[in-house]
Amino acid sequence: MSKKVLKGIFATFAAAAVCVPLAACGGAGNAGASTEAATEVVTETVTVSSESAEASETTTSAASETTASSAGAETTAPSEISGTTPLENASVKTDSLRVDVKGYQVYPAGIGGAKNSPKPVVVFYYDVTNSGDKEIDALSAWTEVFDAYQNAGEDDRNILGQGVFVDESIPSENGTTPLKKGETKSYYRSYELTDDTTSVTLRSHDGLGGSKLGEDIIVRVKS
Repeated sequence: MSKKVLKGIFATFAAAAVCVPLAACGGAGNAGASTEAATEVVTETVTVSSESAEASETTTSAASETTASSAGAETTAPSEISGTTPLENASVKTDSLRVDVKGYQVYPAGIGGAKNSPKPVVVFYYDVTNSGDKEIDALSAWTEVFDAYQNAGEDDRNILGQGVFVDESIPSENGTTPLKKGETKSYYRSYELTDDTTSVTLRSHDGLGGSKLGEDIIVRVKS
């Protein structure tokens, strides 16, 4: 065999041998492309999952806020049947004090501040001003000038007793802390009703058993 033929065979063999690593290199290149594609898929999946998680957190947060709002609405919803009814020209005055009845409200048994009361109550809200030199508290001032009645007659037999009622919005010390001269305090007085339809009469007096200080104050129990 001639040297020219041998050189041709050797060149062919060398070319074939070189193709193998080239093919392998081509396969590595395809693998690299596949790896990049896989990385992109994973990244995209993570991004979508993050967005889903954020959407889920937003939904959960919105649901929590809605629940809290509903709970707040239930907590703050008024339990009273009606609002306080204002009273005008409902003031009495003695030499030592002045009581201004600002308004009243009727509470059914077991409702609001009367939650522990077995019967409905009527509550009068008032201001007391000490105009004398002797200290007096708001509760004592009210007792000194007012009594309450239902079915009030000339004999005043149906006098109402103290109601079971607490208004947590007004400090209890407002009723018992002595007022100095010129000082004014706001408080309330409750009465247990004998029925939930008959009007209530506030009758004033200058001290226990004293003379009337003004006209009767009549308020409706049922609106």
